[in-house]
Amino acid sequence: MGDRYVCRRASRQADATKSRKKRKLNANQSSTAAFRFTDLAIAHGDGRYTRLLRTISRAKLLILDDWGPETLTPDQARDLLEIVEDRYDAGSVMITSQVPVDRWHDMIGVPTLADAILDRVIHNAYRINLAGESLRKQRSSP
Repeated sequence: MGDRYVCRRASRQADATKSRKKRKLNANQSSTAAFRFTDLAIAHGDGRYTRLLRTISRAKLLILDDWGPETLTPDQARDLLEIVEDRYDAGSVMITSQVPVDRWHDMIGVPTLADAILDRVIHNAYRINLAGESLRKQRSSP
């Protein structure tokens, strides 16, 4: 009975080691990070917040897609500042938005946090302004 217990335990430890190596490999290979502000709010409550921030900060590229359809809450603005601070000079952030950059300050909501976030985001940014008809409109035409 004792030998069987030792074998099972060794097998479980080997499986756990493989799983950790696989997770580490996947984290290193990942080039983007995906999150929603609701994920961050839940992570605050269940104790995963620090781990989630670490995962986001490790990504080579963080994409904020369709930025700004609505104003951020104060908690979301603080979370975004934390993310931008962690990524400053450590990883790239790509932001897509239909909202003009001069209105982003108002979208963040909290003026002090907006200043800090935009200072870090816009400081080293390359801006590409697209013009013309939407490709969605062109594709939907018969």
